[in-house]
Amino acid sequence: MPTNDYNSSASIYKALFDALNRTPAVALVPENEEYNRDELFHFIEEKFKTNIKGGITAENLRAVLHTIVKSSIIKKDDERQGLLMAKSFQVSSGAADRWYLGNFTYGWDYHIWSQYVTNTNLDSSNIPSISGSFAHLAIDVPFPLYNFTVKGSISNTVGTGIVDMAFFYSDNDDSSNVFLQNVTFITSLQVDCNVTQTAIAFSQSVGDSFVIPEGKKIFAFIRNTGYDNNEKLRINLQYQYTNKVSTSASFATTR
Repeated sequence: MPTNDYNSSASIYKALFDALNRTPAVALVPENEEYNRDELFHFIEEKFKTNIKGGITAENLRAVLHTIVKSSIIKKDDERQGLLMAKSFQVSSGAADRWYLGNFTYGWDYHIWSQYVTNTNLDSSNIPSISGSFAHLAIDVPFPLYNFTVKGSISNTVGTGIVDMAFFYSDNDDSSNVFLQNVTFITSLQVDCNVTQTAIAFSQSVGDSFVIPEGKKIFAFIRNTGYDNNEKLRINLQYQYTNKVSTSASFATTR
């Protein structure tokens, strides 16, 4: 007969922990107290022998429980942060309606972004059609990204004004379509470059309920909305992420 549904008894288990009335703290674990699966399995086989007097003891049980907790990733404690990309580049903006997304010849990782599209707006209601020939202007996503955050700074070397930024992901290029498929809005933001030659910082997170799937491509579109005349934007752009998700989501990690 199967065991009872965990959800029906979860509140009882929670009450046992709440009864400890302990103020939560982060328990840091030295690396030499963490063990891999082979070591844990070997301990269990050696210390939990059946049909042998003294084969199972409370001390061994406590030891293996402590070690499993120490060797596991605990969402409350072990937020894993990562940096997917960090890049500095310049945009020599030529008009207020140009959204720059990279360099057509050299890709996104070039120090001067000159390729642009002229959409009126780019946001959740205005999704761009991205040509497959622009696929090299995007960052490839190597694994699912949680808590995706765009950070950095923008400096207008000549004038002042608003800079708009919009971020999308799409499928990889294929041989069947002229445009990249399933373009999805990630986030957008505005940076007020109100002081000339001053790096204005920005940061925007989409939260842990929005996951960018593995195998997608991330595009950044940057528009000098406050363009006046012959302005150059110097931009530092970073993509950060974590593997920590909300309690309602599920995920898998490999140690």
